[in-house]
Amino acid sequence: MTKIDNIYFLWLQEIANINNEFDISIYKKIIKKISLSKLYEISKNKIVLENIVYGLNIDKSIIKLLMDDNIKEKAKEKYKKIRDNNLSIITYENDNYPKKLKNNSIEKDIPFYIILNKNINLNTKNIYIFFSKYFTDFAKKIVIYFSNIIKNSNCNVISKLKNSNVINIYCDLDKKIENMQEVIILPNRKYYYSFLLSIIDILIIVEARYEKEIVNLVDLFLENNKEIYVVPSNIFRKNSYFSNFLIKQGADIILNKKDLQYILENIIS
Repeated sequence: MTKIDNIYFLWLQEIANINNEFDISIYKKIIKKISLSKLYEISKNKIVLENIVYGLNIDKSIIKLLMDDNIKEKAKEKYKKIRDNNLSIITYENDNYPKKLKNNSIEKDIPFYIILNKNINLNTKNIYIFFSKYFTDFAKKIVIYFSNIIKNSNCNVISKLKNSNVINIYCDLDKKIENMQEVIILPNRKYYYSFLLSIIDILIIVEARYEKEIVNLVDLFLENNKEIYVVPSNIFRKNSYFSNFLIKQGADIILNKKDLQYILENIIS
């Protein structure tokens, strides 16, 4: 993808950030009639633009946003910030765009691009290791130990721990990134859960208190028949309440290295 191509998708995403009705499905309709570069060029001309989108059932509020030069300028500024920070843009039409995300049946949940700081291949097996915000040393040690094993099995580890074997997910371009980190930056927080649900093959919960993020993730994974595994933890700590509750409800357990290796060799392969 060229610089200009990237700016086009940044432009479309800025519109999607403002108007939730504008998404990949509308983009697909438009490019059947006109190229993205041509759309970008003619979008200042209301009459020409309305003729192009005539019959596509596109709301007037979206047409107005397509014509807004301020949105184009914002996209250019964002592109500059991305380049200044040595980040890479993977657009929806890029071969490296995650196929599992692209195949999401709910097109409102598909971002026009994602940002990476290193050469991360998301078209492979991805495991998410969750732990609560106020984690213990026990949780940290488990995440590091598990991530080393998983990484050696040629799978990606996604988690919140800042570690060279772990990929972090941000929804903020201004978030400080340390040199050792591998980072995925989503263009808007609204894609966070759908992104995880699309690309994650297995969810491992090391230590979880009862809080919105993990409850939502577990609900989504259960609704979509995705694998969840839990590491038992201290029954006297709030940080472990939800993870231990899941075990009580019948969740599969990881007790040791052998359990994890079995999952990697037999479940996720």
